[in-house]
Amino acid sequence: VATGAPSLSYQWQFNVTNGIPGAMAGSYTRTNVQAADAGGYTVVVTNSVGSVTSVVATLTVVVPPNLSSPVNLGTNGFQFSVNGTAGVNYVIQASTNLAASNWVSLFTNAPPFIFVDPQTSNSLRRFYRAVYFP
Repeated sequence: VATGAPSLSYQWQFNVTNGIPGAMAGSYTRTNVQAADAGGYTVVVTNSVGSVTSVVATLTVVVPPNLSSPVNLGTNGFQFSVNGTAGVNYVIQASTNLAASNWVSLFTNAPPFIFVDPQTSNSLRRFYRAVYFP
């Protein structure tokens, strides 16, 4: 929040550029963000006395993980590759029936990585998902 007299004007910036077109209000909202929108946002507040630039607010966009390249290892289990946003962690979870309360966390890591589940021989079927872990 910025206050002052005479009246204030605002110019929002992305990654220290000369301004985001049309972003000249006291607040700024992004909708439907994509990976390209990740970065540092600042606002320059100006009046006839001078201007000040805010501290950087960093927006991180976490893309949904991709589970790929499944391999049945027979009695040694099941494996797949996990890709997603670099530098963030995903938890691999498993369920035998997809019920909301029956997911069990098995492993946490930052992508890319290969997950191996040696416990698949204990189940007739097993479902997997990767969940963002802040």
